[in-house]
Amino acid sequence: MKKTLIAVLAVVISICIVIPCFAVPAISNENSGTHAAEKLLSQSGRVDGSYTVGDLNGDGRVGDWDAIMLARYLAGWDVTIANIKAADVNGDGEVNASDDILMARYLAGWDVKFVEPVSSSYSLFVSNEGNDETGDGTFENPYATLYRARDAVREALNSSKNYDGITVYIRGGSYYMNESLLITEEDSGNENCGITYRAYDNEKVSLTGAKEIKASDFTEADDEIKNRIRDESARSHILQYDLTENGFTYMTSPSDLSLYCNGSRMSLARYPNANAEDGGFLRISGSRYDADTKLTSWLDTSGVVKSWQAYSDIMVYGYFQYDWASSEAKFDSYDPEEGRVYLRDCGTISEDENTYVGRYYYSNVLEELDCEGEYYIDPDTDILYIYAYENMDSISLTCSQLYDSLLNVQNADYYTFDGITFEGNLGNGIEVKDSDYFTLQNCEILNIREKGIVITGCNNIIYGNHIHHIGGIGIQMVMDYNKMVPQNGLICNNDIHDYAEIAGAYNPGIHCYGTDLTICHNEIHDSRAQAILPGGNDLVVEYNEIYAVCKESGDAGAIYTGGWNSSNDIFRYNYIHDIC
Repeated sequence: MKKTLIAVLAVVISICIVIPCFAVPAISNENSGTHAAEKLLSQSGRVDGSYTVGDLNGDGRVGDWDAIMLARYLAGWDVTIANIKAADVNGDGEVNASDDILMARYLAGWDVKFVEPVSSSYSLFVSNEGNDETGDGTFENPYATLYRARDAVREALNSSKNYDGITVYIRGGSYYMNESLLITEEDSGNENCGITYRAYDNEKVSLTGAKEIKASDFTEADDEIKNRIRDESARSHILQYDLTENGFTYMTSPSDLSLYCNGSRMSLARYPNANAEDGGFLRISGSRYDADTKLTSWLDTSGVVKSWQAYSDIMVYGYFQYDWASSEAKFDSYDPEEGRVYLRDCGTISEDENTYVGRYYYSNVLEELDCEGEYYIDPDTDILYIYAYENMDSISLTCSQLYDSLLNVQNADYYTFDGITFEGNLGNGIEVKDSDYFTLQNCEILNIREKGIVITGCNNIIYGNHIHHIGGIGIQMVMDYNKMVPQNGLICNNDIHDYAEIAGAYNPGIHCYGTDLTICHNEIHDSRAQAILPGGNDLVVEYNEIYAVCKESGDAGAIYTGGWNSSNDIFRYNYIHDIC
């Protein structure tokens, strides 16, 4: 009875004080100006890992509606509060009539202050100097790997303690990932306990799927190899390195691997070189398809193929038929009498002659190893050959070994990754599937063979990241067409460049498909493909700067969209310039 009287008194006091200064909140278009992005950030409270004390409805400010919600909550009404911790305005760890009185006085202009509630957060630490066996995750005795820290988070979630949040602090250094950091439903956070992985004190943290190749382990190539190089002036620059002897492996073909020098992707030795005329392509002439052998062929108009000694593991890339479709095929054989190149696995085409009229180049050709940044891997010996850099003693060479994603989040909610570098793997960089309230902020994603970030779910944020040197799409935020619900997603303030490095056509910097998505304040530049490929309903694309894109593929645009399955989308205030 006493509790009921207190609750009723709280309602009376709140109404008497609040109503005289009550004003109906202005109704605003959620898609006006930058309001959509600001609303997402304020509601999530996740960009800085905080929430606003007193902001019960999650609109980013403390107002009359918050006081009314609190009074109704204390009176037993069925109201939804964005974060119940925000209602503890006096910081005593409980939500009661004292909080309602303090809020009413605050809104009436009294000289009172809200108090941050006492936190019951839990911290874990990871360091290269730690130990997974003897460490306990403290600052003084950290774990050595993120896998062990992940397990410790799971243990904390399953304990009897109710934490306000769990943070894994990662000390500076490079952490080799021999498998994905897999986070599943049993690791999921909740609205009262989010999980954060963060670089400690802004230290440089790298999660990498690549191993170092020591420049000092290279030796001069054998004369037999050097003499095969067509450019005689390049022969004295060829060095070799035994991949197998040094513990490097690949799944099916040497061309699976990705090598990097000082953080930039190296290229398999090719003809023509990328800086040659016509964008480094040859033009197809005299194409044929043989239905019996299932081989495609065309003429070697350059005349260089006849000078090559071996054709195993040579690949052919380009746009064989259309500039909007990337193509690839395996070199099968060469007919010197007709000067004809035969290719397999070229795709299904008609048997008509001259079906292919596009452009192409040859890749992984030893004889064409003739400039810095190129390499060749012998498929029979697993020997790596490179054209020596002028400053070999000071360069950093790495080779990707992880075929999976670096981070794989599946059906796990309320996760934040902050200030971490993800680099050097052969799959997608980060995969987030059917997970809500996921935030990636202040991170760097680079040297990824496939897509940088692939994410599905609702209320997810990609904010303030540097994403570059990606083989395919930079960011992909999509939803199953048959499960279209408001995603409330945000891609904001990212620097995205040098994407679509391996596959050109339809590999944009941002690919989004869904409902209620905002793409704003991003800088997208320097790529052969589109900048933004949006689709769906109620999208806002605004305040993005786009330049130096669409350099190679056809049927492309800086912002490329269309079709009958999109509606109520807004495109405005984007600065598009210097399109190639």
